[in-house]
Amino acid sequence: MYINFTYKVKYQPQPNYKFEEYDEKIGVSAYEKPLMKEMEFVLDKLRQYEDSTQAVAVLFGQDFQSCLLNVQFQIKEGTLYITANYRSQAAVYRERDELMLSFLADRIMRYFGQMEVDITCNVGNYHILSRK
Repeated sequence: MYINFTYKVKYQPQPNYKFEEYDEKIGVSAYEKPLMKEMEFVLDKLRQYEDSTQAVAVLFGQDFQSCLLNVQFQIKEGTLYITANYRSQAAVYRERDELMLSFLADRIMRYFGQMEVDITCNVGNYHILSRK
């Protein structure tokens, strides 16, 4: 187990990403509704000011106890910066989470055009979990 683990994600375009495709591992489709609702807020903030520090999708709350706490988006000097903060992440699900973050980058670029993407994940508790 690692505590306070930070890593970079390589952006991979996800034009056909579907949340439900990853439900065999864990119910990632549970993220879809709250995350897409939050992305409308994020897009509104970025339209007002691309370098906004308020363009944050907050997922963890009273009704939704997700491992992904929040995702912050900023556009600066032609680069989309995405910072995802997880309370916990199992190594076996890391790829699934990376694809989801790339999908979110694609959503932003639909409105703002193609740009460089820099994705960072901060994880409070990164652990090995068997698939049993």
